[in-house]
Amino acid sequence: REECTALYPAVEPAYEKLCMMQEVATPYKVFEDVMTTNYGALYVPTEELATVMAYAMTHRGPVQSGYIVDLKLVPLTGCAAEDHSQFAFVSGTNWRVNASPFEDESVKARRPHRINANRQQV
Repeated sequence: REECTALYPAVEPAYEKLCMMQEVATPYKVFEDVMTTNYGALYVPTEELATVMAYAMTHRGPVQSGYIVDLKLVPLTGCAAEDHSQFAFVSGTNWRVNASPFEDESVKARRPHRINANRQQV
């Protein structure tokens, strides 16, 4: 199930074939992760998109899985912030994303540092 994990948590990964990237139970603990709720991610090459989307839309309901699965299709155009927001196709809840991975280094450097409960700089 972790066939394509070498690039995690890249916001615009590039693999050669249809494959499972990762299942993440606590993405909010990984600063570089775009997602804010638990998820499973697949890499879907363009030539496989119609087949995968047909299957996903047919099998996202409670009859097939026992619960409703939220889907988010993120096109990888090279514009990561837009790909994960306005360009994304969503079926179900449109969960918020962590915008921090989209910021360039100059923005991150100007951000004030915080101290967590263990008195460590974050």
